[in-house]
Amino acid sequence: GSPVTPATVRQLNVLRVLPETPHDLVPIYLPGSAPVSSGKGSNRDKVIELVNAAAAATRLGEYELAARGYLQAFGLCGSISLLTSVANMFYKLQVYDAARRIFDYLLTDATALNAEQHSLILLRIEQLSKVETANGNGGRRSESKAPGSAKATAPPSRMASAYQEHLHHELVEGLRSM
Repeated sequence: GSPVTPATVRQLNVLRVLPETPHDLVPIYLPGSAPVSSGKGSNRDKVIELVNAAAAATRLGEYELAARGYLQAFGLCGSISLLTSVANMFYKLQVYDAARRIFDYLLTDATALNAEQHSLILLRIEQLSKVETANGNGGRRSESKAPGSAKATAPPSRMASAYQEHLHHELVEGLRSM
């Protein structure tokens, strides 16, 4: 894994003070999204800080903290990539219902997705369908189950993990160039 440096600890502390992610309310509850202004950059800087902190949390396997960071960053800028990252963190946490709801929500306007995003979402939905079928609970995993209680879980996807890293770099570089 990644080494835990003082900078990483600071990043994780940024995420720890954020409110817990409301799994059962997503995507009905999403923080309001406002365009990131290129003015003073306080929103832009905050989004960069949150994305970097969430990336550090992801590398350390702190998916709940990462979800908090991505969701808050989404609320500041409305980036579909950030909402995809929230869903990926729910998937890694085995909160399949919330991940499925976000992926379904994102597919309601597939024209807003680029080809990579669309492919990743379809891959995740396919993986979720396999897990839901294996769990035999009417097609959806109950959120009341303990995360480790699912009999069959989808294996982590290398494509999804590599894409998540790509998203971190793309988002930060895009925001810095504003």
